[in-house]
Amino acid sequence: MARPRTGDKREDIVESVIADVAERGLDGASMAGIAARAGVAVGTIYRYFPDRDALLRDAHLDIKRRLHGRLAAAAGRHDTPQESMREAWLTLVDLASERPRDFLYITAAAGHALADAARREEYERMNAELRELLVRAVGGEEAIVGDGEAGRVRAQALVTLFVAPAMQLARDAALAGRAPDAALSNQLFDMVWRGLRDVD
Repeated sequence: MARPRTGDKREDIVESVIADVAERGLDGASMAGIAARAGVAVGTIYRYFPDRDALLRDAHLDIKRRLHGRLAAAAGRHDTPQESMREAWLTLVDLASERPRDFLYITAAAGHALADAARREEYERMNAELRELLVRAVGGEEAIVGDGEAGRVRAQALVTLFVAPAMQLARDAALAGRAPDAALSNQLFDMVWRGLRDVD
């Protein structure tokens, strides 16, 4: 099923590659299929993207930007750290209903090196912002992770412990074609939050 076209050719192409990868996998996505979904000629794609790999990488980065932006905005809506992080968590999970193909794309792209040198800096910046937000929420850099390389590794572990369960809930919902279970989402958040707060 084709997505409605936006009138922005680049955006239509990116949405089409996301849909194609979500349905066929990364290896099964073809330029002809993507072009047909976007309602453009294959040659038009090459005006925006030099090759298939660049298209796949840009689509992945667009998804990450969207997730990061929504998560950061949600975390800023509450005064208490726990409620800020709950809002961010639930926003991430709820995006599975709004944009299930994004999560299916991420699942299909797992194990593929889509963060090339040109895009790695932006991935690292988004990751550092999330890491800082989470570390601050659970008690501050010194109290939770310490400093130096060991502190950086522990801070990254906190991000993984926070994000991975939410991403799994979102992926499961996207694969099942249903909305995430709100009660389960809240229950799992509480468990994760208690675990993060107990890090010493």
